[in-house]
Parts: sequence; C-alpha cells; structure tokens
Amino acid sequence: MMTDELPRAAAHEAAHCVTALHFSLPLLEVFIFGSGGGRTRYARHFSYAETACWAVTAFAGPLAERAVFGSAPTAGDDAVVARMLAVLNLNWTAVELAGHRHTAQPLVRREQHAIMVLADELLRHRRLTGDDVAMI
Repeated sequence: MMTDELPRAAAHEAAHCVTALHFSLPLLEVFIFGSGGGRTRYARHFSYAETACWAVTAFAGPLAERAVFGSAPTAGDDAVVARMLAVLNLNWTAVELAGHRHTAQPLVRREQHAIMVLADELLRHRRLTGDDVAMI
C-alpha cells in the first residue's frame, strides 16, 4: 500500500519543475526517493538576475502540496532559500520573501494540471531528466 508520501513528493518536485520551465531555468533532473523525499537539480548555478525566479520556484513546491493535500511543511524549502541567499550574499527581507511566495501562488494554481501530469510521471519513473520534463 502506498502512503501519501510519494505522491506528496511528486507533486512538490513537479511544482518546482513546472515553475522552473515557466522562468526558463536550466533543469537538469528531478527525482523522488522511496522515503518520500525528492530533489530538483539544475544544470548550472543561477545568475543574480535568476535568483528571484528561483525563489518563486522554491516556494511553488510546498504551495502545490498544500493545494493537493491540504497541508505542507515549508521549513525545508525556506531553509534552501535561506542557504542560497547566504551563498549569494543577499539579505532579502521577510517582505521580499513573502512577495516571492505570493508570486508563486497564482502560478501554481494556473499550472495545477501540468503539475499533476508531471507528478504522475514522476510516480511512474521516479527520475526524469530536464528534457523529459520539458517534453511532458
């Protein structure tokens, strides 16, 4: 019997991917683990100009989970965004971060069908390349 951990991970990672495609970020691959985790990897580091787009992409994961399952932990994605900002020596305010999260909300709603189609493919294959994602 499958718990909802894998479908949650698939929806979460699919939202990262669909949002990344929206912003033309360089997807390398996406995968989900049997334990219910997942990872979306990019082909290169982001430019300064792409950082805001990436932040929206990071926030899309838990928003998609919340839309489909009614709840989602956000601490992991918030920590990833915080680490990225520290590496880039950026000090965004809570208001700026909330703005990026707010930008992700309508994008996730609008792309919910694409997110779920991609999530289904992730559940089937567990790993997709960036090219696979773009074709789906």
